[in-house]
Amino acid sequence: MHMDRIGEGAIYAAGVWLARVHYTVTEDGAAIALRVYDGERDLFCPPIPAAELLLEFADGSHRWFRPSHGNPVAGTYTIIGH
Repeated sequence: MHMDRIGEGAIYAAGVWLARVHYTVTEDGAAIALRVYDGERDLFCPPIPAAELLLEFADGSHRWFRPSHGNPVAGTYTIIGH
């Protein structure tokens, strides 16, 4: 899968939009840094219960994830592995 390493995307829970984010993907694709700039900042405890969240990239591709590292007050997260 080819995608831009830096871009804007969206986060969804159970098909419902939660946030717009800026993302940066590491060169090897092993980690993604997210910064929420619009919408729900606390992805650890979103208002819509979901086992996993969906990150939609600018090109329409997507990736399921569970936030494990981050700061809900600042709206910054790192997705590792998965």
